[in-house]
Amino acid sequence: NQNTVYISYLDSVRHLRPLEITSVLYQELIICYLDFARTMGITRAVVWSCPPLEGNDYILHVKPKTQKIPDKKRLLKWYYSILDECKLRGICREVRTVFDQYLRDPHATATHLPYFKGDYIPDAIEEIIATQGNDTEQDDAGLMCKLAEDFVQKGMKEDIIVAFLSIASEVKDTGINDCNDDIDIKVFNDRESFIDMCQKNNWQFDNLQRAKHSSMMILWRILHSC
Repeated sequence: NQNTVYISYLDSVRHLRPLEITSVLYQELIICYLDFARTMGITRAVVWSCPPLEGNDYILHVKPKTQKIPDKKRLLKWYYSILDECKLRGICREVRTVFDQYLRDPHATATHLPYFKGDYIPDAIEEIIATQGNDTEQDDAGLMCKLAEDFVQKGMKEDIIVAFLSIASEVKDTGINDCNDDIDIKVFNDRESFIDMCQKNNWQFDNLQRAKHSSMMILWRILHSC
């Protein structure tokens, strides 16, 4: 995971006006984030394209009933349009799937894989180890083979994308020591904790008034947790 960022859960509600600019604006935010990330020395970005199930709170609790959920194909196309624009702007130099980059490469090992909490890959690897065992180092090749089979069987070959970011001409030194200056707010460490906080406080996003109130309360929580 060295010098790697991971995008898995993105969520929104359709309160921004005019509606026609929402997709473009959200895409621009991600593009700018990746551009910023490379100035911080990040060289690899991993994107998991996984649409939520109907009625499932992804991040924001209770959305408008009229809001549609993109299907798998449409969401994947949306992410690729972002990464294509990143390539045009020189932000990233290459875009591939994790399946093609690592699981088809006979020289790749499990240590090359992006391994982030809440991602598909860690859960799949742990399940394989639990059922197949992992007694010796030579099992690494077998693990990669089993993981590749799992991706194929579950239709995951195209779903996890890896973008290799271009090296920025100037890497910024923020003066922040990551080991000592992390801001740890437990309810923001994972989406389950965040959703649970919103549910307990009835912070909902199903209309504009509630979305504004919920946003203010979330910001208040952040400011008073630092």
